Amino acid sequence: MHPSLFEAIMENDVTRFLNLVQQNQGMLEQRTTATSDTVLHLAIRFGHMELVRAIVKLCPKMVSAENKKMDTPCHEACRRGNAEVLFRLLDVDPQSSCKLNLDEQSLLSVACSYGYLDLAKLLLTLPELVKLEEDGLDQSCLHLAALQGYPDIVKELLPMFPYLAKRPDTSGNSPLHYACTEGHADITRFLLSHNTSVALQYNNNGYTPLHLAVMIGKVPILEEFLSKASSSYQQLTKDGETVLHLAVKYSQISAFLFLSQNFVISDLLNCQDRYGNSILHLAVKEKHYQIAEHLIRKTRVKVNARNCDRLTALDILDQVEDSGKSRSLQALLIGAGAKKSIDISAGSRKTSGAIKTTLAPLGTVKRSLQGENLVDPFKHSSPSTSSPATSFSSISSNSSPQSPPIRPFPSPDNLKYPSSCMPSRRDFDAAAIDRCQIGGRTKSDHISPTNVQHKHPTERKLEGLCKPQDQSQKKFQEVHNEALQNARNTVTLVAILIATVTFGAGICPPGGVYQEGPMKGKAIAGRTIAFKVFALSNNVALFISLSIVIILVSIIPFRRRSQMHILIISHKAMWLAVSFMATSYVAATWVIMPRSKGADWMLVSLLAVGSSTMGTVFLGLVMMLIEHWQRKRKWRKMRKETRHGDADRDSDSRNSDFESSFNRGYHSY
Repeated sequence: MHPSLFEAIMENDVTRFLNLVQQNQGMLEQRTTATSDTVLHLAIRFGHMELVRAIVKLCPKMVSAENKKMDTPCHEACRRGNAEVLFRLLDVDPQSSCKLNLDEQSLLSVACSYGYLDLAKLLLTLPELVKLEEDGLDQSCLHLAALQGYPDIVKELLPMFPYLAKRPDTSGNSPLHYACTEGHADITRFLLSHNTSVALQYNNNGYTPLHLAVMIGKVPILEEFLSKASSSYQQLTKDGETVLHLAVKYSQISAFLFLSQNFVISDLLNCQDRYGNSILHLAVKEKHYQIAEHLIRKTRVKVNARNCDRLTALDILDQVEDSGKSRSLQALLIGAGAKKSIDISAGSRKTSGAIKTTLAPLGTVKRSLQGENLVDPFKHSSPSTSSPATSFSSISSNSSPQSPPIRPFPSPDNLKYPSSCMPSRRDFDAAAIDRCQIGGRTKSDHISPTNVQHKHPTERKLEGLCKPQDQSQKKFQEVHNEALQNARNTVTLVAILIATVTFGAGICPPGGVYQEGPMKGKAIAGRTIAFKVFALSNNVALFISLSIVIILVSIIPFRRRSQMHILIISHKAMWLAVSFMATSYVAATWVIMPRSKGADWMLVSLLAVGSSTMGTVFLGLVMMLIEHWQRKRKWRKMRKETRHGDADRDSDSRNSDFESSFNRGYHSY
């Protein structure tokens, strides 16, 4: 567009504009380079009514002209909220009211998205725009008003288009989804009052509007759902997460406190997602220690519940980075009766072996079984009739054998999965088998007076075989722990020896020192390259070894993972110190070796022997370390694939170095 023409439009200089057009009729057809706007688009954008009248009079067909975004001048008028300009344009070209822009927005959609209530009311009187909305050819104006937070427009549109409240867009979101995402409580209240069934509608990601509200932590919206659609609190995500899981996952503490204190969903505290994680598991894993402490102190959460990896909250806490808060939470968990998974399994086997073989009265047997949490998850439902939600509730309520009783869960039928991602019966059966194992029992071992009184001979034989094997593994683990401590002591000793040797070599350099003269006390061979290599390597080896000693005597790890980290770092530093010490030795030998004819081969031999010996050992250990990493990775993959299996002993061990190299009897680090 010509600069003078643009200036005339911007300054609303009608006379200058008309003179330019009279001089050159082609100027009226000029457009901007970036957005392809016509002169009418620009005049409307700047709000110059007189110029708009002049342009429409000169070229009426320009009313239907489109720019790069397919916006007509009518779209621009709606975007500016100028009803006078809009209806003047529609008088010239009524068909422009039916055009959609590149975002599939009609004139009504644009007006609603910018919150122009009066303009929206006027547009609703146009039958062609109403038909567009009914046919669903454009982006819903109700979606846009809910997204931008214009309650007056929502109240105006909903009585005329009630079906839009449930219409999903391409992402599966309803207007209520958008209102909850942006935290518009007043729009949420109005939409729920109009139709509560929209609260149960899932989008393409498997979330209801309430799930989105919990993710952003808007408590006023949660209160609206509680008063008008409390059943929505029972809806689960595609991953089997409750609203409590989402509050913990997205660090919404205020929302979590509101949810945990409410009677409607307080019984969901011990529900588990598809991975078996309760909200306590999740709080510890995500390092939300404030939430975890609240759960332990203020609620009746099961502290010994195990997930699909058979990990308790205490097991997960043992894997996170050590800190003051984690230690405080660990003490709180232990004080609440929390145990590690391996301790729970050992206690279950011990307790199950102590059951009397005489048939006790029915009430006594029932109390005994309840004390051990030996509950059959399929007692009240057959495989042919139980729903996934029923299985979910049963499993969740029996996932921890050591936890105190809690209030009964809501009816299992109230726990709803998204229909598009409903777990299969086989998934729940596998989870039930995994969580109901106690001392090698599976769901097929129904509790009855008969099998409490007598054990099958095969079962007694298997228990007899498992006990020595557990004792043997425990013995090997003790040997492994002792070997780690010995390795730490050895590294400390070697570092001290390196520091001693390099210190002595630095004080008494090779070749000696001048005994008199101005250079008295200075190294005789100090100007040679070999001596400089010696001095540099010797000093590096000295200070690395001193650093190793300081670190090892200053840090006392009491967890295996922390001990392994310190040991790996100090071990690699020790290798570095040894390498520099060997380099300084070769350089020192080079300094003192005579340069006579026939002795050159000795220098070459010395260098070859030193480099080949150290290089071979280093290369061999590196290959062993790589092989160990690959073996450990394979072990972890196999363990992940078989984590729902019946091998409690293998699942409880968290020492991957020990487990993956058990048959070899050693491993590198």
